[in-house]
Amino acid sequence: MIEDQTYFDSEGFQKSVSDLAQKAGMPTSFTLKPLAGGRNNRVFLITYDDDKKLLLKVYFQHPNDPRNRVKAEYSFLNFAWNNNVRCIPHPYAADFQNNLALYGFIEGGKLSSSEINEEKIKKALNFFIDINKYKNLNGAKNLPLASEACFCIRDHLNLVEKRIEKLKKINNFSEINHKAISFIKNGLSKEWEKTMEFVNKLVDKYNLNIHEHMPIEERCISPSDFGFHNTLLKEPYKLYFIDFEYSGWDDPAKMVCDFFCQPEVKVPFKYFDLFVKTVSKNTLNHQRFRHRVDILLPVYKIKWCCILLNEFLKVESERRNFAYGTSNLQQQKIRQLQKARKYLGNMEF
Repeated sequence: MIEDQTYFDSEGFQKSVSDLAQKAGMPTSFTLKPLAGGRNNRVFLITYDDDKKLLLKVYFQHPNDPRNRVKAEYSFLNFAWNNNVRCIPHPYAADFQNNLALYGFIEGGKLSSSEINEEKIKKALNFFIDINKYKNLNGAKNLPLASEACFCIRDHLNLVEKRIEKLKKINNFSEINHKAISFIKNGLSKEWEKTMEFVNKLVDKYNLNIHEHMPIEERCISPSDFGFHNTLLKEPYKLYFIDFEYSGWDDPAKMVCDFFCQPEVKVPFKYFDLFVKTVSKNTLNHQRFRHRVDILLPVYKIKWCCILLNEFLKVESERRNFAYGTSNLQQQKIRQLQKARKYLGNMEF
């Protein structure tokens, strides 16, 4: 794990970047400029004399977080690019040992919720469908499981329960932590109890076995953390999809729920049926898939409320500080707790 900011100014870092550029077939003479905006990692703009631009991504790695993020993202992008998917950054080269990767630089802007329309929804769906056209190829079998992959309803429930239990163990050493603990106990945990009552009713109604694993044929290659918060708009109409460090094999129902539950760039719920119907065409039993989505949607709303509180967890707060290059964690905690309260207050199911 990189802790010292001076690392990025060191000769060792510069040499690692030069070696990576050479591996990608690029000149080793360039300018390197840090960019703002990374939530979990550091990103740099590489510019060459001919004005060609590349993106360098330096991945945060914590000893208590075994997931190989650089390998997951680079493998996903390499697989998609090799199968002619072009609405993504071009993967040039990766250095798994030093947690570095070199990608094509996309000059685009972030979307707001007001800019989301049916055309953009269909472009997101086409991206997902295009990737999964090739899921039976040998190259797809080498892709890892997605982060927190789940293949039965019980797995999904366990995933959220573990997040809540982890949040309950926050140390009560500051005023903002005390407020977070109160919110988790009196707000989040009680909402989770209501959610479980709702889930149990639907499971009985649909006569589902929550321990039954979905068929391998129904699993998908998931971008994970998929949504318009990880999208760049390049004028006039070109959408690019970015950030795949959680990607891999997963339940498509989880992908759908994450797409509509992520709070950063909310997707209008009027597109929910269109999205579910389109994704269900790639499943063996359309009705059972829809039932699973209906059951899991409120579960994943709770999960995303937990994610908003990640700053209160040790590993996640260290990842944020690595990405932001700041030690002002208290202000981040205040903002995230406000967001979590607002998000939970708007929950409906």
